[in-house]
Amino acid sequence: MNSTATAFPLLSDTPCFDPACVVEDEREDGTVRVRLDRSGPMSILSACVAAPRTAPLVAGDRVLVAGDSSNVLYVIGRIGPFRPEEAQSPCALKTGKDTGILRVFSPRNELVFEYDPVGEKARVNIARGNLELVTEDGDIELRSARNVRIGGHTIEMESRELNIKSASARWVVDRMETLTGTLVEKARNAYRTVEQLSQLRTGRMRTLVDQTFHLRSRKAFLKSDEDFKIKGEKIHLG
Repeated sequence: MNSTATAFPLLSDTPCFDPACVVEDEREDGTVRVRLDRSGPMSILSACVAAPRTAPLVAGDRVLVAGDSSNVLYVIGRIGPFRPEEAQSPCALKTGKDTGILRVFSPRNELVFEYDPVGEKARVNIARGNLELVTEDGDIELRSARNVRIGGHTIEMESRELNIKSASARWVVDRMETLTGTLVEKARNAYRTVEQLSQLRTGRMRTLVDQTFHLRSRKAFLKSDEDFKIKGEKIHLG
């Protein structure tokens, strides 16, 4: 059923007629929390949305409010022309009333950050795009009292110097390739087990043993294309 409304001019003694900023997304009951520009940063009030709009108001929107700030306050307009890309603020903040979980959403309504105070867990989620941590003049530190896990299709590390200190280390890989200019290894004891073939190809080879050199195999073949020398005070054969 159609009805007719009569428009009256705004009275000069209206207690509140000011621009404001939306601090939370519009609720399902048609109310929204706003911060009045003239009342300072701590003046956050609830207002009923009475203005026509093509999309719900979200945090960051600029609106015009009227009414009694101590009793009833109405949002009577959105400041500036509506543009579809402004349907959401650059970063919308939402808090679950029942769980207390704090969530931050992107303009595409994708979850960016989530904090669960009950589960004591914080999560940064990037559904699309890249995540970059950059410091122009300083350090980046990752510290954990328990475990630190890094997973990805490809992990690349580039550094002028790499230092790793650990009480114990374990590598499990299908194939490993190492390319280096100079390799220096020091160990108190070294044990290596190869189930099938162990091959070493080198231009020259020198082995220095301070005490005993022991070689044992089921079959042994020693071959030299040129000279083959054996030198010792005593040589035992057989």
